Amino acid sequence: MDNEEKEVIVYYKDEPDEHSGRCECGNNKFKSRMEDGKFYRKCQNCGKVKIV
Repeated sequence: MDNEEKEVIVYYKDEPDEHSGRCECGNNKFKSRMEDGKFYRKCQNCGKVKIV
């Protein structure tokens, strides 16, 4: 994970989805990965990353 992504990460419990399963930009397509026992979800439209 590079430095740019580290700045974008927001914990899901602190900022839940306004609409379940959708990013704030309205997109519902994500690129997901597991790292250090955490599930990262990155919006393919705006690039916002959340730890779910």
